[in-house]
Amino acid sequence: AYSERDVETLQIVGKQAAAAIENAYLYTEMRRRASELASLAEISATVSESLELDHVLQTIASAVLEVVGCQMSAIFVLDEAQQVLRLAMTQGLSEEYAAQSQALTLERGGRAHAFATGEPLIVSDLETDENLLVFAPISVQEGFRAFADIPLKRADRAVGMLSVVFVEPHRFSDVEVELLTAFADQAAIAIEN
Repeated sequence: AYSERDVETLQIVGKQAAAAIENAYLYTEMRRRASELASLAEISATVSESLELDHVLQTIASAVLEVVGCQMSAIFVLDEAQQVLRLAMTQGLSEEYAAQSQALTLERGGRAHAFATGEPLIVSDLETDENLLVFAPISVQEGFRAFADIPLKRADRAVGMLSVVFVEPHRFSDVEVELLTAFADQAAIAIEN
């Protein structure tokens, strides 16, 4: 049997444990946000220092993998003459996927849907709705389940698209979408420069 004093002691210990857990969570979250900001600062510096598009896009594609924790990323750039999105940079994609993604047609409901609408396309699990497979028909072969396509915009004009891919289902948080949009904005600036 527990005495009243034992119960009071356990309540005090429980409150301290809860405070310690909350502090640990806040500390981890603060470190993660600091890492995200450092990556964005690095990319901003690269964009402002270099006019070499491949170098800048490589930096962005690599940073997305590290910061967001996805397994693959790709950056597409608008080819205005041909009116297609051209694959400009990849990280983690197979050669076959890259070969099949060299030119995306600019149509709503297709692979370049986010570009065509000017709005992000966020898919947490492709397998929950067979209609979503139209956006990424090679997904089954490539083995990915979730993706986000973010249009690259400059002055309300789309100039490309950033894609990130997860092999497992992934619920994109508002913070992740905001961060991906910031990466996309940096890529758009690099393309414009």
